[in-house]
Amino acid sequence: MRPDRVGFHVSAFGSENILAALSSCARNGFPTIEIFADTTLIFAERPQEFRDLIDISGVDLGGVHSGGMLTAPEYHYAEIGAWERVFDWVRDVGADYAIYYGGDRSAGQPEDLDAAATLLDELGRRAARRHVTFCYEPDRHCPFRTRQSLARLLERTDPRFVRLSVDTAHLARTEIDPAEFIASHNDRIHVVHVRDLRREDTPDLSRDGFVDPGTGIVDLDEVRRSLDAIGYEGWIVGVVARPHVAPQHSVQHTARFFRESMGIPLAV
Repeated sequence: MRPDRVGFHVSAFGSENILAALSSCARNGFPTIEIFADTTLIFAERPQEFRDLIDISGVDLGGVHSGGMLTAPEYHYAEIGAWERVFDWVRDVGADYAIYYGGDRSAGQPEDLDAAATLLDELGRRAARRHVTFCYEPDRHCPFRTRQSLARLLERTDPRFVRLSVDTAHLARTEIDPAEFIASHNDRIHVVHVRDLRREDTPDLSRDGFVDPGTGIVDLDEVRRSLDAIGYEGWIVGVVARPHVAPQHSVQHTARFFRESMGIPLAV
């Protein structure tokens, strides 16, 4: 695992608090952050200003994370335009990747597959022209949340242009073993989101069931062993959405978990 490709997804801070997010990640040794696409809107016409902020903080930007209407072709023309603006912005600030997550089921499975594969391939090609790596991330609400349906989507998309981002908690929620999935799809995975799910006997203080890494039911030790076994060199990003305590606490906890449990030598 590459220490320079380790980050924290900072949407829990809120897009208006990017300075607090950068400061907290810098203090805890994270070399990069990942942002949600709403932050790109704030700095839409000012990519250099954002570049200046991250240069001052000493924390770089790994990539951008956002969703869309994956299986609704009537929206795809508008989506392509919106994503092209994201790709331009990612290129202009010198980040590496853009992640498209989710998508709602809108028709029968064959129609969903056709629509999704067509859109993802087109977005992947447009990202590649800007030297941005494009990834798809399945979640518990998307049409491709079983091994079989996700395998069909991967078969229909071009691996040169459509990579994978995997979220350990979302995979576990759909009863896909994260460690096995990572080992089986090493050639497509570009980003691993390290996220945990609450135990059944604890209150859902986070409002969405997500908890700090290592405090829930996802076997993240087995995920680490799988990453080590395949010699993984892609991105590893800690994620805690809407924590029940200050996001600074989750940054600190995740950094400690990465050092002590995943063997990632983040600077102290």
